[in-house]
Amino acid sequence: MDGIDLGAPIATLRSLGALATDNFRYKSGHSAKWSKSPITFDLISQCLLSDRDSQRAIDIFFKHCHPSAPVLEEDIRHFWREPDRYSPTLILAICSVGTRFWNNDSRRDTIDAVHPSFNNLTNLLDKAVSSLLLRPTPSDVTLDSVRVLLLYAQWMPCSREDGNDLGASQAHAPRSRYNEISAWAILGLAVRYATLLGLDRSAIASFRAHVNGPSEHDVNRLRVWYNLLTCSFNLMLTSGLPASIDPELSVQVAQRFSSHDKTQYPGDLRVTGLVELVGIVHRAMRSSRDVSARQLQAHSLQKLNSDMDAWERTWFSLLHNTEFQHNRLPFNSLRWYRLSLNSASLAPLLSATSPLPTELAREALRHPLKISLTAAAQMILSFSRFGSDFVWELDSQTPLSFPDGPFHVDAGSIGQLYYAVDSTWISHTFAVTFLVICYMRGIINENLQICFQKDSPNKIATKVSSSSWSILPRLLLLALEIFDGVCPTATFHFSRDFQGLIRYAVSLVMSLDQQDANGGETVDDLAFQSLLELMNDSGVDWAGSLLGEPGEFTDWNMSEMLDG
Repeated sequence: MDGIDLGAPIATLRSLGALATDNFRYKSGHSAKWSKSPITFDLISQCLLSDRDSQRAIDIFFKHCHPSAPVLEEDIRHFWREPDRYSPTLILAICSVGTRFWNNDSRRDTIDAVHPSFNNLTNLLDKAVSSLLLRPTPSDVTLDSVRVLLLYAQWMPCSREDGNDLGASQAHAPRSRYNEISAWAILGLAVRYATLLGLDRSAIASFRAHVNGPSEHDVNRLRVWYNLLTCSFNLMLTSGLPASIDPELSVQVAQRFSSHDKTQYPGDLRVTGLVELVGIVHRAMRSSRDVSARQLQAHSLQKLNSDMDAWERTWFSLLHNTEFQHNRLPFNSLRWYRLSLNSASLAPLLSATSPLPTELAREALRHPLKISLTAAAQMILSFSRFGSDFVWELDSQTPLSFPDGPFHVDAGSIGQLYYAVDSTWISHTFAVTFLVICYMRGIINENLQICFQKDSPNKIATKVSSSSWSILPRLLLLALEIFDGVCPTATFHFSRDFQGLIRYAVSLVMSLDQQDANGGETVDDLAFQSLLELMNDSGVDWAGSLLGEPGEFTDWNMSEMLDG
């Protein structure tokens, strides 16, 4: 008893032997000395993947997936077999993502686009994550556990089972489980683990100006913290749910992080830019006392837009020569931030139930509307063959800033978009539906030019021909081409959950013949309904804050959609 220090109640009781120790010291490294069986989540010992297939899955992840969410060090690609360096659960999570994109070439149009063991890997990963939530022990509090949760949240597993029927025995087409609540819950758990590890303090402290020589390990820890920070803010913009991390201290050390000789180029430099962008948004939120970034005051939004313009000029000079930079991190995030933050103020224009704004109020909304339209157009056009040349100077209110001729997808850009994190498809779907709703409400014409109607904004605009050379139909046809190119009908892909909505939304604006409208296939009822529920009921709050209250989508009639 003489050697006992009185600490937190649980820690005190554990030191007295009243609670199992279970390696209770939190590990700041990658993995801990496992008190649980180290082979429990070992995919090779479980005979789920061969060594060769495991290596291929890891290579797929690092080559194609990791650039959109740089959270890991490249050494894992070569030293993943060493259990003292990386936990089996982390390798399982990486391979689960890699096997999801197994046949990533011309065979993507087959039903076997995922690895044959993909479902079994998903089941094992579910058990691992459930253990972190339901049966955690102090030995689980490791950097690898945080990284497992981050991978899980950004590439949410899918399964063929009907999750709404526990007794169902019939297999269904694979569907993603991603939604704003599931991602928010998993990221919240990751924040808890990161806080127990002290990442919110120690990872940043290592890069303070008065500290000499942060180690490679410090770089790896801060990279994880930055991914958690940026994921949290992206989810806030997507869902309206509050972010749980204050980025102020993280932003202060971002430049020192990116200049370290152990950082990975260009991934860590891109992340540094995104962290600084998060800091800009956070300052605007703090100025407006707004925890969700959905109710920014007009002067704060104006200052935010100016700061984002300055940020873009700085980071364009640093990154514009890197491959696919016109549609990759952090500039794809910048466009989504602009659209989400500015469109949040447009409910008076786009909601059918809101009182008609006065002419003065409409004019006050013109600038955020212009920025929103430009950002939405950039998000779509950046994946065209014109993207790298035109997207930087694009202006929605300057038709000559758009290229001439039809907009067709760039094969290379679509090839890398295929592997993007799941939230990408929510932002892209919103960009398309935002343009459609603006046109249907009579806010813009077929060339995206703002033209406020003097009468009710609920008036549905006249459809335009699919052969029109106007800007809006060309953008919408490009959006169709993007979604159709990424998600072949027979293959699982999260974008399929929104493909039905995209096709129907486009058909509301454009006169398509029956074959063009339905593509020779039955429209995906469940995919469309899932997005309506997302728009009406989810934290994204597309319906409540932007498009009107739930239930007002009388024009978006499902039976009309199915009847063609």
